[in-house]
Formats: sequence, C-alpha cells, structure tokens
Amino acid sequence: MYYRLCEKYSLRGFLSGREYFILNDKNGVHYSIPKNIFDVLLLCNGKVDFSLLGFPSDTPKILGFLEKKGVIMPCMRGEYLSPYQEYKQTDIRHIREAFWSVTGRCNLKCKHCFQGTPNKSIYDLSTEEVLNVIDILGENFITRVNLTGGEPLVRPDIEDILAAFKRNHIKLCTVSSNGVLLDEKMISLFKKYDMHPSFQISFDGVGCHDWLRGVPGTEEKVIRAIKLCVENDIKVVMATCLHKDNIHSLEDTVKLAESLGCVRIKINPVTAFNNYSNENGVRLLSQNEVYNAYLAYLPRFVESNLDIFLEFGNFISVHGKKPGDYEIPPMQHNCMDLVTNRVCQIVMDSIYISDTGRVMPCMRLSENIVENRFEKITETGADSFSSRAFMEFMSISARDVVNNNEECKDCQYICHCGCGCRGIAASNGSFYGKDEYRCNFFKGEWAKKIDKVMEAYR
Repeated sequence: MYYRLCEKYSLRGFLSGREYFILNDKNGVHYSIPKNIFDVLLLCNGKVDFSLLGFPSDTPKILGFLEKKGVIMPCMRGEYLSPYQEYKQTDIRHIREAFWSVTGRCNLKCKHCFQGTPNKSIYDLSTEEVLNVIDILGENFITRVNLTGGEPLVRPDIEDILAAFKRNHIKLCTVSSNGVLLDEKMISLFKKYDMHPSFQISFDGVGCHDWLRGVPGTEEKVIRAIKLCVENDIKVVMATCLHKDNIHSLEDTVKLAESLGCVRIKINPVTAFNNYSNENGVRLLSQNEVYNAYLAYLPRFVESNLDIFLEFGNFISVHGKKPGDYEIPPMQHNCMDLVTNRVCQIVMDSIYISDTGRVMPCMRLSENIVENRFEKITETGADSFSSRAFMEFMSISARDVVNNNEECKDCQYICHCGCGCRGIAASNGSFYGKDEYRCNFFKGEWAKKIDKVMEAYR
C-alpha cells in the first residue's frame, strides 16, 4: 500500500527543520503541522510500502485522516513526487508573506504621498536586483507577495517580475495601484503568468479625486479601471483618503464603490506626513472629526443595505448585508500578560521590503528616522529577515512599552489597547513610544459609542 502527496502540496521546514509545514501551491499558504503527522507525510512519496509491519501504531489513523482531507492519495509504487514537492528546508523562521514597494516612482503627483513621490530622490532597484530578491524569497519559501509602490505598474520590467514570481512558485496576492495603467493589455499580462491578484485601487471621493492625485482626468480613468477589473473577475478594494475637502462625498463614494462591484472600501484620513506636510494642516481632519463623521454615517450605511464591506481604519469593519457581525479592530487585542505578549503580531510572520531594498516589519517604518537601522536584502540576503533591528522590533512586549511610558503604567485600558501600533509610535524615533491615536480611541470611549450606534442592528 503506497501513498503520495496530492499534486498541490509540498513539504517545507523552517529554522533548519525545527518547524514543520505543508505548502499549498495553489494559494501559497503554509500550514503548520505536528511532527508525528509530518513524519508520516515524509513517507508519502510513492516509495514506502505502508503494509509492512513496524510503523508507529497511529500511522493508519494519520493516513486515513490525511487521505480524507485530500492531502495524500493512494498510488502505485514508483509514482514519485515532483522535485518541487519533495521536502526542503531553510534556516530562516517561517514568514507567511511579504509586502514589497517594488518602486518608489509614480505617474501621479499625489499631495498626500506617504513615500514622498515624486519629490523624493529615487533609487529603484535594477531589474537584476529585483529578480535576485524574488529568487531569495523563493529559496526561503516566502510564497505570498503583495506589491505596492510608488506605483508598481510603472516598472518597465513588470513582465520580468511576473515571470520570476511564477518561476519561484510565488503567488501575487494584492497589487496596490492608482489604476491609471490598468488596461486590457496589463490584465492580460497578469493572466499570462497565472497571476490573479486582487487590486487595491485608490479613489479619493466622487468629484474630488483629481485634486488629491495632482493630475486632471484621473478620476475618470480610475472608474474605468475598476470596471475593467470587475469585468475580468478581479476583486477590487477601493482605498479612500479623507480630508476636509472631500469628507462631504463619503456617502456617495461608498455607494459608487458598491455600484462598481468593489468587494470592500477602506477609508482612512490623510496624515501630515511627507508630501501632505506641505499643506500645513489646512485640510487635515482631527481624530475626533474623523470619528464623528464615521459614527454619523454608520446608520445610513447599514440602512442602505449595500453589498460591500466598509472598513473605517482602526475604527470599525462592517458588511452592509450583515451589520450585526461588525468588528472593532482596536478591541481585538488582549494583552493580560504584559511580559510575554508581543505588541505587534503581524511582524511575527511577515516582512516589508522598501523600494531601496530595506527589510522592515511594516511600511510605516519607511521614510522614518528609524529606517536606516534595518538591513538591505540586496546586501545581506536572507539575513536581512533577522537583522538586529528587526529582531528587536519583534521582541517588544507590552511591558517594554509600559516601562518606557509613565502615562501607560496606571492606564485602565492597558490590557486592551495592545500598546498601539509600533510603526506609528516610531515616527518619533523610538520603537517604545506611545501611539497617540490608539490612546485617544480608548480614552474617548469610541468603542462604546460604536456599540451604541450599532446596537439596533445586532
């Protein structure tokens, strides 16, 4: 009796084989599994006869479980695994996915650009460097990548990049784009290399988009791009930035997103960072102004029964058809154990690669005074995933943050706030600072206000 892995599965080990995973090559997802199951999977290679005596007593039960789940299948002797399916290991820890600003360049002149484009001094990685980065990701089984920029589609070597992803069995999950270059030819290029990402497309308010993006006619092009994506069965998330001159269009913008077929709309206020600092705060909304606008709109959103997810950043996530299932992201934290709780969970199994190749925990640390503490993947390869700065960031506990902020020590919300976002805190130069946005959310009791508004829809 012989078994082999089903075609879409491969075996992988991390930390020199101390962590055990099975990889689904269809979606690039790794699944952590216990060693006793992994040991059985290692033998499911078309070479081992399980009818022989001497296997551990739980082997038949494990084989039955794996076959029922569609992980293995009976086979004839000699039906071996493909080379890619065979067990391989790497020295690095398990990294679920990478977020990558593949360029700092852009074809628009956005007034609020986080990266400072187009005014920053641009140094993009060369094609050779980019392809080498992709090979490093593939060699270390980082099989899910999300592209952003700048504008990722402005790279003239985008086809080379897609081909390299395919060659390395990397799945492109999301592309964040301004949508201007999204046409039939570009979509066909993605399909050619079997890349089927969702697109997060920026749209900053009905009748208001062109001003923020700095190029006339952009709003019309973005709407056309969204329609084209939906026609090609590509999932679209609309990303909207709020300021004083477009907040009046909030309701119309959400309705437009739903009518165009977007599955979600993500809304956040612009911040006085990089390009937008040039506006001198004239159009900035205060945190209270933003939250009050969110609360005022929520009843109208629910009563409109729209078929779309509405995500007000770090405030609420709710679907128009299932309003009772809303979530309040800041309330998802629970750090009762201040010593062992790591304040940033995302960093435990993901990385961000900047347009200059620096490997950091997240995009918020780019263009930040702490950025240069992190290593470049183009210089130190996979060692950049565990640089001194990266590991320090990973190790930050809630207690570390509390000890560095006197105000936090006696705060009644400390076990719920999760000490806030370290990326936001680091804007002042320290990983251990306060996240004022999170503080204001809890001290303003905004969760209670949300619950009160949403109570009628549960």
